[in-house]
Amino acid sequence: MYERFSEKLEKLLRDYQDNWELLAKELTVLLEEIRQGRRAEEGFGLDPKTEVPFLGLLKKEVFGVRNLSELNREQLDLLVQTTKDVLESIRKEAMQVDFWNKIPAQKRLKGHIVSHLLTAFRDNAALFGKRMALGQKIMELAFHLYGPR
Repeated sequence: MYERFSEKLEKLLRDYQDNWELLAKELTVLLEEIRQGRRAEEGFGLDPKTEVPFLGLLKKEVFGVRNLSELNREQLDLLVQTTKDVLESIRKEAMQVDFWNKIPAQKRLKGHIVSHLLTAFRDNAALFGKRMALGQKIMELAFHLYGPR
């Protein structure tokens, strides 16, 4: 989501660099879009703040697409279900006392997530090469959203 906003901002700055009045108007529109965030997107029953970011990450990393509309129904269903499965594992493990300070527990969760992704998306050969990096991104996002406060 933030990549899209960044790209839009760059385009606005480029397109309206000599017209401050129009730039200000367009930036106001972009600011409202940022405030709306993921609320405008289809959430598939996922929380827009704490769950949809995982859907977006998997969408980009597994299928290499920006918009869910680029996926067929089967791919979309698999993506949504896998996101829910990954979130269930994260929540279950992150509830452990002091989970984010236990490196072995984190490694087990990351391994479980990677294994689940490889099983769920077994037809995606490119995923194998980036499985560990994707597992790390998911763990970082989980820490950001579900980590200690």
